Amino acid sequence: MIERYHGGLSVNTNDFSVNLNAFIDKETIREMVCKYHSSIINYPEQRGKSLIQVISNKYDLPEENIILGNGSIEIFYFLPRVLKVDKIFTLEPTFSEYRYVAKINKCDYVPIKPESKFEWDLKKASKRLNKKSLLFICNPNNPTGSLFKKERILKLLETGAFIVVDEAFMDFSWENESLLKEVVKFKNLIIVKSLTKIYSIAGLRIGFCVASKKIIKELDRNLPPWNVNALALAISKDFLINDEIINSTKIMVKNEKEYILKSFNKIGYINLFNSHANFFLASSDRTPDLIKFLSSNNITVREHRGFYGLDMNYFRFAIKKHEDNQKLVSLIKEFYSLESFNI
Repeated sequence: MIERYHGGLSVNTNDFSVNLNAFIDKETIREMVCKYHSSIINYPEQRGKSLIQVISNKYDLPEENIILGNGSIEIFYFLPRVLKVDKIFTLEPTFSEYRYVAKINKCDYVPIKPESKFEWDLKKASKRLNKKSLLFICNPNNPTGSLFKKERILKLLETGAFIVVDEAFMDFSWENESLLKEVVKFKNLIIVKSLTKIYSIAGLRIGFCVASKKIIKELDRNLPPWNVNALALAISKDFLINDEIINSTKIMVKNEKEYILKSFNKIGYINLFNSHANFFLASSDRTPDLIKFLSSNNITVREHRGFYGLDMNYFRFAIKKHEDNQKLVSLIKEFYSLESFNI
């Protein structure tokens, strides 16, 4: 049985286990919901053409190469069926649902472990790929925050394998390694982007896929009608035309990451891994006790469960607003104080 653990399930008020954009004003979302609430009375556009047009204009991509999903995960579920692959490879540790995609599509699951601490030998991995295989690459990777350069991924296309790049966290990165513009050149490159992370609308379930016209046509034939709801379509369009959201988010995430790095360096005891996303992977020899201590103080972080190859020393936490990050730092400092060792 594959363990399916995710963040965002906590009853604690201060939830660092889910990697949504903490800098989206909740009042803005409330206003959008009120603005478009009447749209839920009628059926939505069957394939969300108006949102596809906005995506096409924003990223300068042909509309024929774009399809929407009920969250990016719906697209992941359908891709193996559409592509007719029999093996699914992943660069572990990574998003656990890729493994479940392999299971429900009855594909062989092949994990590729890092050669060193979260560094993968893609040249070595390429020797295992062929035209009947699919490789998932989360870029930046969840939970490690690692970022793969475009050239390394493009090289893998020479194997003939389908390379599916999950760019759910790319908008948080200062380095633009997105491969959206490259899709039209390669029949076996597929990019999937979630809109729920960067715009903090996880409850609306909205994402999109960019691939060859042939793959998009096959997805269109297989996906259920009205797979994206009307409220998600309307709100996503408003967000996508506002470029300033992503720019301002990057600045605030950068500032808070610097604050956390400096604070943790002073505290000691915890190792933070370099991240190009809006979260950190961390390790400590007292992580289980730390997680319990944080939870008792109304803070939840993401534990290791569900991530292939991570043991109980690892945990992941999101970058949130400064006052929330201050509280997290303060509690971790308290835990590692001499008094905390006597709890």
